[in-house]
Amino acid sequence: MRIFCAFIIYFCLTIHVSAHDLDAGRQMGMGGAVMLTSPSATDVLITPVALISDRQLLLESGFQNRYDLPELDKGYVAMGYRMGAFSVGLGYSQFGKATYYSEKIARASFGFYYGVFAIGINGSGKEIEIGEGYGKYRANSLGFSAGLHYDDYHLAVVGDNLNKPSLADEAAVEPALWNVFAEVKGSKAFSICGRISFKTNDKPSAAISQYIYLKGKNAIFWGVSGNPLKYGGGMEISYRGFILGYAAEYHPVLGLIHNISIGMAWKH
Repeated sequence: MRIFCAFIIYFCLTIHVSAHDLDAGRQMGMGGAVMLTSPSATDVLITPVALISDRQLLLESGFQNRYDLPELDKGYVAMGYRMGAFSVGLGYSQFGKATYYSEKIARASFGFYYGVFAIGINGSGKEIEIGEGYGKYRANSLGFSAGLHYDDYHLAVVGDNLNKPSLADEAAVEPALWNVFAEVKGSKAFSICGRISFKTNDKPSAAISQYIYLKGKNAIFWGVSGNPLKYGGGMEISYRGFILGYAAEYHPVLGLIHNISIGMAWKH
């Protein structure tokens, strides 16, 4: 019965699934919004045109518990790096058990910066395995992004599933998804971030969040998103380039998602 409930919850989660995304990290506590000016490694995978600093290396590894169901536990790793006008991001996540159901996602992103403008591409692969001899199903997704970074105003447009991927010949095609991310730096103490998502045959989804800097490079953040309605929050503790993060997302019906991560932001 518990396994059955886990599958039902997973089905509910994937009704509004983004693209072949890791769906992890800081964004869980920010309603799906990202920090365009100070991205984490998972942010770089979501938004290839995020403003990662030159010669900066970002690493992140984390664990996620969904709705207190071990069957939905997820582990992930991600990295991002920029040299000159080019950036790259790589990531991998896995949840579930092959005995019943498991999902693996690998994602890569590439960005190019020119003045206040940036463009990027991303590609990802998803593999779903269903136990009891039902086999494995795979799909690959391609995307494109463009960004603008001007003073305290930052904007990114990201398109995913542009090649209309499908897990099987008889399966429905995954529709294209467009995300518009924005960030306004209110002061040196905080940033206001937002997201609007558009998906074929679905209502738009929006989110607003705030990232608040504390002493040093420590921070707290919160976010609210709609369609479906979810609340989030979290914190990051930084020490000599190492980052310990916690993010939580609450769904009024399904409950809590907890995301714990350890990362590094190193510049040489």
